[in-house]
Amino acid sequence: MFRFCHAPLAALLIAAASPALAQQQPPKFAAKVPADIQTPNAVQTRIGGLKFFDGLPSDETVQKVYDNIDFSRGVEAFLSGVPAASVHAACNGLKSIGVNPNKAVSISEDLLDARSLFLTANSTTVYVFFCIDLKDGPVVVQVPPGVLGPVDDAYFRYVTDVGLIGPDKGKGGKYLFVGPNQEGQLPDQGYSSPRRRPLPTSSSTGHS
Repeated sequence: MFRFCHAPLAALLIAAASPALAQQQPPKFAAKVPADIQTPNAVQTRIGGLKFFDGLPSDETVQKVYDNIDFSRGVEAFLSGVPAASVHAACNGLKSIGVNPNKAVSISEDLLDARSLFLTANSTTVYVFFCIDLKDGPVVVQVPPGVLGPVDDAYFRYVTDVGLIGPDKGKGGKYLFVGPNQEGQLPDQGYSSPRRRPLPTSSSTGHS
C-alpha cells in the first residue's frame, strides 16, 4: 500500500512557479531613466560613428576618441604658440637689420603698408619697435615725451603702457624692467612704475 505526501510536492510547485511570477512583476525599486539621457548604441559625430554596448564604448570607439583628443591638443598647442612665434620673428627681423635687443630701437620711415609683415600693425601709425631680453639682468628703457604704446611679453601678453596713457603721462621717463627671478632691492624712485607683473626672461617687445 502506497501513501503520498502532498505537502512537499505543493511546496515544490510553488517554488518552481516563483521565478515565473518574479519575471512578470516589475522590480519594486526600478529607476525610470529617460531615454534621452541613456547612452545610445550608436552615435554619428564629426569624427565618425561611435558604438556602445550597455553604455560602454567599443575598442574602436575608444581609439577614435583618443585620436581626436590628441588632434585637438595639437591644434591648441599650435594656436597657443602663434603669438610667441610672432614676437620671436619680429625680434629676429629687427636683429637682422642691426636692431639688437637691449641696444637699439627701430623707427618706421613711413607708414606701414601691405609689405610690412606684422601680426597686428596698422597703416596709420609711425611705429617704434624695440626688443628686451632679460636673461642677463634688468634693462632700463628711456621713453621720450609724446609717444603712445604698449609693452608686451614674449607671448604677446600685455604688460604695461608707456607714454600718453602710461605712468609717465606723455612726459617721458625711464622704465626699469626686471625678470621674475630678480633678486635684491629695487629702486623706489627714478623710474616710472607700471605696477604690473615682471616680464619673463625670454625676449619681449615694445612698440609705440
